[in-house]
Amino acid sequence: NMNKEYMLKEVRTLIAELQKQYRSYFSNENNTVGSNASQRSRTKRALDRAKLVEYLLMYCPDTMVIDDQDICDAFDKLGRL
Repeated sequence: NMNKEYMLKEVRTLIAELQKQYRSYFSNENNTVGSNASQRSRTKRALDRAKLVEYLLMYCPDTMVIDDQDICDAFDKLGRL
């Protein structure tokens, strides 16, 4: 089971991590320019999805609980690139 408070905490942690990753791909000398650009693009897509979920969660009632295991699994996969 997941409630709104837990999901918001997790998605905000994810957003912070993805923002840090995104910035790191501007100065990562271990990758080529093209590889860094590709990683930024993938990270930006994941970041956009996380921000969308955060926005939608803000409009959910505080009493919201998700008990569908498939949806919980999908939420857990949200940050995967």
